[in-house]
Amino acid sequence: MKVIFKKNLEVKNVSLGYAVNYLLPQKLAEIATTKRLEAIKKVITAAAEQKETKTGDEHQQAERLDGKVIEFKGETVTKKKIAASLKILKTNVILPKPLRKPGEYPVELKFGQSRAKVKIKVI
Repeated sequence: MKVIFKKNLEVKNVSLGYAVNYLLPQKLAEIATTKRLEAIKKVITAAAEQKETKTGDEHQQAERLDGKVIEFKGETVTKKKIAASLKILKTNVILPKPLRKPGEYPVELKFGQSRAKVKIKVI
């Protein structure tokens, strides 16, 4: 019997007893009808398109910020402050510990698979 697993939208052939006695009552799967299979194909293609546009946006953002120099005056520089000045999420900033001493520091930013490097000047 062909069923669609709800967790990952995977289509598999399973035995009739397994489907009827376990998967369907537990609502882990549903019977694979042609209408439902077409709907799943649409969902999968839409998800792939969304992922592709998200990847493109991340790459553009990394290119926009690559090589930028940011200055901070006499303060401790944290991920949150860097993210606020660049208008990005603080989870995109790779900074092992806050910058406390004056100087220039290279900081890496990650946007999915894309990376960018910025310089932080603490005065």
